[in-house]
Amino acid sequence: MLQPFEAVYRIEGWGVVEIQRTVTLSYDAPIYKMSLVNEVTGLASLTGYGPIVEESQFKLMLGSIKPIVYSNIDQSEISHLHDSIQFDWESGLARSQRKEERFIFPVEVGVLDPITVELSVRRDLIAGRPYDTYLVHDVEQIRTFQVSRLDNVTIDTELGSFEAIHLIIDTGRTSRLLHYWLAPDISYLPVQIIQYHNGKVEVQATIQKLSLK
Repeated sequence: MLQPFEAVYRIEGWGVVEIQRTVTLSYDAPIYKMSLVNEVTGLASLTGYGPIVEESQFKLMLGSIKPIVYSNIDQSEISHLHDSIQFDWESGLARSQRKEERFIFPVEVGVLDPITVELSVRRDLIAGRPYDTYLVHDVEQIRTFQVSRLDNVTIDTELGSFEAIHLIIDTGRTSRLLHYWLAPDISYLPVQIIQYHNGKVEVQATIQKLSLK
C-alpha cells in the first residue's frame, strides 16, 4: 500500500514568482487518487488565473501501478489547458483529449500517465528494482522516459536539510530535462524539482510543508 500524504511546494518560474503547489495522495479502496493543485498567490492571484488541477486515479495490481483516468485542467479556462486520458485495460486502448483534439492509442501493462510515473520511480527505487526506463502516455503520444542518477546531495528547505537522491528524468522533449531530489527520510518524496530548458532553470519547486497520513 502507498502511504497517503499532503505536501506543499513553493514554485518559482514561468514568469510568475508566487505559485503554491499542493500535492495530495489519498486512498479509497481500491482506488488511489493523486492530485497536484497549482495556485497563483500574492498580487498575481488578482489575474484570476487558475487553479490548475492535475489528477490521476489508479490502482495497484500485482504490485504495479495501473492508471485509470488522468486529467490536467485550468479551472479558470484562461490558458485553455484541458487534457484527459481514459485507460481501458480490458480493450487495451487509451482514449485521450487535448482541447478539441482526440486520440486513441493501444496500451500495454506498464504504461503510466504523467503523474504515476514519478510514483513508479519512487517505488522501484525503494524496492531496489531497475528504474531507468518507463513508458508514459502523455496525451498526444506515448513517450519513453529515461531516468539516470547522480551523486546524492544535501537540499536545504523550510522543513530542514535533507540528504537527497538526485535523479534526472529525460521525458523525450527537446532541450528539456527534469531534475528530482528525493529524500529517503520522508518516504522518498521530492524535496526539490527543477525543470531545465536549454540548460537554464525554467521552473523550480521546493517543499514547504508535509503531512504523512
